[in-house]
Amino acid sequence: MTRGAHRPRIDEAGFTLVELLVATVILGIISYTLTESVILGLRTTDSTAASSSRFVATQTLASYFTGDAQSADAVSRSDPSDPSDPSDPPCATEAVFLHLTWFDGERRAVSYALDPAAGPEQDLVRWSCTGGGAPDRKILGHFSRSPDPGAPPVVATCDGNPCPAVAGEPPDTITIDVQSIPALTLTVRRRSG
Repeated sequence: MTRGAHRPRIDEAGFTLVELLVATVILGIISYTLTESVILGLRTTDSTAASSSRFVATQTLASYFTGDAQSADAVSRSDPSDPSDPSDPPCATEAVFLHLTWFDGERRAVSYALDPAAGPEQDLVRWSCTGGGAPDRKILGHFSRSPDPGAPPVVATCDGNPCPAVAGEPPDTITIDVQSIPALTLTVRRRSG
């Protein structure tokens, strides 16, 4: 045997215990952070979707309601299920909380209703008729009864009081209060004759 000869080296591939512990701790921190991020994202997505839906619904309501209320010659809370109501019948097939009519070359009628009439979640529906034609139904948005589950999500008032059951002298202002977070109040001054 010659001096200086080396014995063949046996390669022991793998990790030391310290390297394995450090890698495990780092993976744990990354996993925890990713899990919390996904959970936060899922929670935020639901609340953001609800907020966006509410915002779009209120903007759609505002765009239709402003023109309707400004044009109205007659305002009431006509109920199509009440045969004793002598006012101009709404073109809706469901109970309405606001009915507006006007004449601009032909008779126009618009009724606002909540569908279903009761419950925690409701669609705001706009019914419109022109010249006695077939009614057109449009869903303006979806509303929930928050923050007060006992109150309707949308309420109409005329000159600060409940709108009359039967159309009489038209009010100067018509207001719709949308119960949401944040609350929305739309007040429209009618155009005079």
